[in-house]
Amino acid sequence: MKHYRFIFIALFLSGLLISKVEGIEKNISESTMINHETLFGFLKFEENSQETFLPKILGKETVLAMNEWNFLEGEKLKEFLCVVTSYRKSFEGGTLPGRKLSFYKKIDDKLIKKYKYETGDSFLTMYPLSEINGNLLTIWGGGSAYHFNVFSLKDNEIRIVLEAGSKALPEIADIDNDGEYEILIWAGNFEVLKTKENTELSFFEKKRIFKWQTADIYKWDSKSYKLIKTVPWENRFTALKKIN
Repeated sequence: MKHYRFIFIALFLSGLLISKVEGIEKNISESTMINHETLFGFLKFEENSQETFLPKILGKETVLAMNEWNFLEGEKLKEFLCVVTSYRKSFEGGTLPGRKLSFYKKIDDKLIKKYKYETGDSFLTMYPLSEINGNLLTIWGGGSAYHFNVFSLKDNEIRIVLEAGSKALPEIADIDNDGEYEILIWAGNFEVLKTKENTELSFFEKKRIFKWQTADIYKWDSKSYKLIKTVPWENRFTALKKIN
C-alpha cells in the first residue's frame, strides 16, 4: 500500500507542476533580437545563405512537413516555403532528437533560407492563420503539454509573436468579427472528486480529476499577441463577444 501511495504522491505533485507550467506564456516585444533563445527553442537569422532547390532539400534532410506562407505587398507577392525537418543532435554521452523549422524565401524555383527555428519538441502541425498576410501558427509536443509558437513577418524580419503552453490544443476564433483571429489558451488543475468514498480517504489517497478552469484570450495588435483577458473556461466565447 505504501508503494502505491508513493506513486500517487509523485503523480499528484507532477500534475500540480504541469498545471503551473502549462499556463506559461511569453509575449515577444517588437524590440526582441532576431537571434534569440525562446521558451521552447532558438530562432536564428541565416546569414550568407546559399541558393538551393526543393529536390535537394528532400534528398538531403528528413522532411516532416512543408507549408507555403505568402504575403502581398502592394501588387507584389512575397512567397516563403516553411520546411520542418528532423535530425539527431549530439551532446556529451549520446544524441537527442531535434526538430528544425526553416523559412525559405522563394525566388522562381530557387530557395534561400532566411531563418531557422530549432527545438527539442516533437512536431505536430503548422498553418497560416489566413491565406495571405497571416501569421504562422506552429504546434509542438513537449512531453507533458502542447507548445505553441506563432511567427510573424514584418519589415522582412521573421519574429516569434506568441509562445504558450497548455495540455489542450489552442482554439482559434474571430468571434468579435474584426477580421483577426483571437487565440484561446486553456488552463486547468486537478480537483478532488466529491464522493462518499473520497471523504474516507487520506489527502494523498483521494481520487482526483483534471478540469479546465480558465481560458487566456490573446488578441493580435499588428505587432504581437497581447493577453487581454483571462476568463472562466465555460464563459470564453461570451467574453470574446464583449471585446471592443
